[in-house]
Amino acid sequence: MGDIVFARTRYSYDPYTDFWKLVELSNFPICYVDEIDISSANTYITTPMNGEFRPHVDHRKTLTDKKCELIMWNLERPGGSGGLGEYVSSAHELIDNGYLDAIIVSDPVLAKIVGAKFIPLGSHKDFGVVTAQSVKCFDLIHLSCYSPRRSWLFRTPSEIQYNLFGLRIAPNAWGDNRNNLLCQTRIMLCIHQDEFPYIEPLRYAIAAAYGMPILTEHIEMCDTFPYVVGMNIITGGMLNENTSSLVGVFGQQMVHDYDNWYEWGLKFRELMTCEYSFRNCVEKFL
Repeated sequence: MGDIVFARTRYSYDPYTDFWKLVELSNFPICYVDEIDISSANTYITTPMNGEFRPHVDHRKTLTDKKCELIMWNLERPGGSGGLGEYVSSAHELIDNGYLDAIIVSDPVLAKIVGAKFIPLGSHKDFGVVTAQSVKCFDLIHLSCYSPRRSWLFRTPSEIQYNLFGLRIAPNAWGDNRNNLLCQTRIMLCIHQDEFPYIEPLRYAIAAAYGMPILTEHIEMCDTFPYVVGMNIITGGMLNENTSSLVGVFGQQMVHDYDNWYEWGLKFRELMTCEYSFRNCVEKFL
């Protein structure tokens, strides 16, 4: 049996920066997709799927001594893939056509629908830091790109609302500025880009690293493992511009009871950076 190696694209996608930071912090070996050695016994995990991957592995179909395992960690949402049906069929097409041996999905319900491996997307203690309650000057942070479902979070497509329902909203940012804002914010707000009730695992991993409880809209309640509703996350139904006031209701409740939520956030960080750290999750569930 070979190593678990993560294969990244040479083109850098900003939304995947956090994923690759977690890989680096977890000390997994990393190569580029065009450096995958198909004749090795390694397990290669890649994300996202783009035009770089298929050309490099096309010849694997005629390679009689092929030993490696090729896996894609699908972090995309169904809405960005043409809907749930297309999301499932495209996954099976990649496997049926010999490009992949398996697909990882980090929402347990969605993984069952796809027929994919379920691996929680764990976090890492060095990805974020915990600050004292006295440092917190923002109530919510969402770090979201604009989409029609999120339009009520924005003044314009490029400028967020800085105050919602009496709650102070931290601005969007990258790099050191984003780190500072996360340190200064009480609660992570997660509004889905599409209408599907599945989690956004990278956003959860960020929240965990900073010890932040999560306020999100509806997720499939039959299985939220390893997250616990009412402890490290709270859900407020499926939201739109007509029901967005639920953010104010639940957000204000969480801010009012922030002493308790702060403690739950610390436990959330411990859970997702120790027992369910990124490395532990890969090694345990793969």
